[in-house]
Amino acid sequence: MAYRHLALSGPERTRLLILHPAIVTIEPLHGSLVECVVGKSYGESASEISTRYEALSYVWGPPSTVHGINIDSSTLPITANCDAALRQLRRTSTDRVVWVDSICIDQTPEGVQERSSQVAIMGSIYETAADVLIWLGEGDAKTDALFLHLKGLYELRDDSLEDSRAELNVEFMNECDTKWPKTEDAPVIRQIIEDVLSRPWFERMWTLQELLLASHATALCGSKSMEWDAFCEAMTLIEASFAPSSKGSRNFINCYYARSDFKELISENTDIQAMPSGAGGKDAAGENRKDLSTIIYHTRIRHATDPKDKIFALYGVSQKLGKTLPIPDYTASIPIVYAKATAEIMRQDNSLWSLDNVWSKYRRQDLPSWVPDWSDDPRWSEDLLSELGCLPVNHGDRESVNHWDGPVEDHTPNIIVSSDCTQLTLVGLTYGMIDTVFDDREIAKTQHDIITMPRLSIEQALAMRMHGAEQLRFFRGIYDSLGVGNDSQLHLETFCRLLLTYSPTQPLRSFEIGSKDLHSLLTASEETECREVIIRHAKEKLAKAVDSNQRHDAILRLVESDIDTALDVLLSINLDCGPYEIYGQVGNPGHKIVHLVASATGFYNIIRGLAINRSIFTTSNGLIGYAYGSVRIGDNVVKFQGATSPHVLRAYGPDHYQLLSSAVTKASRDMSALVKGQDRADFVLI
Repeated sequence: MAYRHLALSGPERTRLLILHPAIVTIEPLHGSLVECVVGKSYGESASEISTRYEALSYVWGPPSTVHGINIDSSTLPITANCDAALRQLRRTSTDRVVWVDSICIDQTPEGVQERSSQVAIMGSIYETAADVLIWLGEGDAKTDALFLHLKGLYELRDDSLEDSRAELNVEFMNECDTKWPKTEDAPVIRQIIEDVLSRPWFERMWTLQELLLASHATALCGSKSMEWDAFCEAMTLIEASFAPSSKGSRNFINCYYARSDFKELISENTDIQAMPSGAGGKDAAGENRKDLSTIIYHTRIRHATDPKDKIFALYGVSQKLGKTLPIPDYTASIPIVYAKATAEIMRQDNSLWSLDNVWSKYRRQDLPSWVPDWSDDPRWSEDLLSELGCLPVNHGDRESVNHWDGPVEDHTPNIIVSSDCTQLTLVGLTYGMIDTVFDDREIAKTQHDIITMPRLSIEQALAMRMHGAEQLRFFRGIYDSLGVGNDSQLHLETFCRLLLTYSPTQPLRSFEIGSKDLHSLLTASEETECREVIIRHAKEKLAKAVDSNQRHDAILRLVESDIDTALDVLLSINLDCGPYEIYGQVGNPGHKIVHLVASATGFYNIIRGLAINRSIFTTSNGLIGYAYGSVRIGDNVVKFQGATSPHVLRAYGPDHYQLLSSAVTKASRDMSALVKGQDRADFVLI
């Protein structure tokens, strides 16, 4: 008989699972549910109950028809992952008191109101638990060995024991390589770490709140466990074993900095509360803090089965920060949930940061243009895009870089949201109207072909070479357009400053040299003698390629027939060709090409992915910039009062606009001159 939850007797109440013991692991799961007030049970103080219940943090996994727990002689279905966790947690002789969301909350369609109210107090449930048990999943001999190694490293965490740690790491790496065969061209220890850090727990939305609010947490993998903070510190001590751009590495970095930033925000919040109110005190300090924006930034790469949980899963965190998001309501539509949350984030943080996140490739079509699709993360692109030149996102970034070099006002944003949350009115200045958009359609087409083709096939290799050629043609078109007229040098220098924003840590002088030499290389490639040198060296480079696809006749024919494909081969740093260098005698075209390729290669490989998912444009009054997604001639570049960057708007009926994307812009003259004499205007975003 299926178990049916009894209705809770009041607000701020939940249920706890009393997990009954069993001597043998395979015995059926048995338990009972007791009701309690969050923080205490009947007749007990908050401190007494908090010492005797734990909260399980886990990923549900797919539904199961074969797993269940017996509750008061009735069966409550659970998932396979929940079943595995409970069997591992179950004691042999005494009960264990655990809060488990899928068991303690009525998950039936009739329980939608209960789910909303329970989500609203879930932060308190995890915060007052004696321990949050982070179930990463089943273990095996490899993960058991890793956890034992991590414990050993943690014991040697003191800086004075660095040599001992290094010896232990080498010993463990050799032991893993001896015990287990490699499944890829990487040390076995890296494969083991990747297996653990790539597990779904690190990618889910709810698990982040559960970790952030935990007063104490323990990581469990199979039968092995480790205090969470010790686990993280030990992981950093084997950092050399991480695959830098791997999924697991990105997961860990995201998780590590989210918890670190949350602790820092809570600490600052405590300090602010102790400050006197008034000018320069508590009120001013609180206004300038981007608490919600900081945490939501970290959650963008996490996933939720129900899109509403991308917001609801942060309710407890927002309460802890003192900037509460709207109360969870699962009966509300996704557009309403996202719009209300966006409005509240802007108001609570006194910031327009949310508007910088409105563009995403798979954005929902039922949202107002000023509301980000919080369910989609544009940063989590396919690894393949990195090979095409798209710079990988550093998920440890604590804040975005501000590239605006126009006038900076002290005004805070004036945020007016309509009662139905469909319109946002802001004050701003128009800095220009787009008059040119550089054509990137062929780049987009070949990019689509690459993603849809079989991985590592000759067809995909050919498409990647064509994509590289289209990227060069794209930049050739920009240089040709900007490099004419009396102000050509000024325009090219402005374009170089724009390119620098794509990788702002690079020295400006080296960027200027790289940009100049890339332009010269593209120009030289139009000369017959230089073309012959470029094609000859490109074919020689491909002849040494380790990947046989790169030596295929189809690619060689393309190199012979298309100078930009040949140039892409010479400039590519992703081709494994062994020791290779181009050469030429002083004074002949070969020497000229050698110099230009050597100088332009580093620069080009940094900026070549700029056009991926971006549009590069100019305005009629001298701006050059880029924005995410597609823009078109006639769109407006507007800087809102209180915004840190401009945005691209498209007129939509009288006095109404659609917000397309944030933008990065540079001008060949003083930005202030572009808006001289212009009055601020209201922009109604729909």
